Amino acid sequence: MSIPGQTASVRDAAPHNKARLAGVLYLLLIILAGVGNSVESRLVILGDASATATNILARLAVLFAIVAITIKTFSRFFLIAPLFLLGDTGTLSALAAPERASLALSFLHVDALGAGLAMVFFGFYSILSGYLIVRSTFMPRVLGAFGLAAGLGWLLFRWMPLGLRFGGYVAGFALLGAVLKIGWFLIRGVDDGRWREQERVAAGSIWA
Repeated sequence: MSIPGQTASVRDAAPHNKARLAGVLYLLLIILAGVGNSVESRLVILGDASATATNILARLAVLFAIVAITIKTFSRFFLIAPLFLLGDTGTLSALAAPERASLALSFLHVDALGAGLAMVFFGFYSILSGYLIVRSTFMPRVLGAFGLAAGLGWLLFRWMPLGLRFGGYVAGFALLGAVLKIGWFLIRGVDDGRWREQERVAAGSIWA
């Protein structure tokens, strides 16, 4: 629904202002179209829907990991803040000790919520990366199964009490999977032939 005041403002604007607005919108359209084509060229593989889906899932997994790391990092500021808050004797001296303690607990609560939310995003990353390992032909599927199971466990932090109750078991299981994966990378590596085969498929993007 249009707003009368805004509609009248655009209608009554000087012609050169309308032209500038049109130019800005047109430039924005070209930029977005270019970005869209660039993304599409790196994701879409003509004639291979499975490889295209793999490309999309891999990049989505990376995105979830970046979001999880970012949230976790920022939440740690709320973990550190109470140390300064409770030890401050200058700028916050106007606040009584109980008030500062209450504020410190609030910061710790925010940190816990942020850490839980980060674990949820990390769970999505683990599920996607585990699924991709299971689908791959150059790594043992059991390593992907560990990622899938751990990812489902991290999703328990969507309900914080449940996540806190079973988080230790999930962390232990995820650590075991990580150790096995690292050991496999260091000792066995990947199947070179199958890796290169999938590289050739991935190279067949629509702009390759």
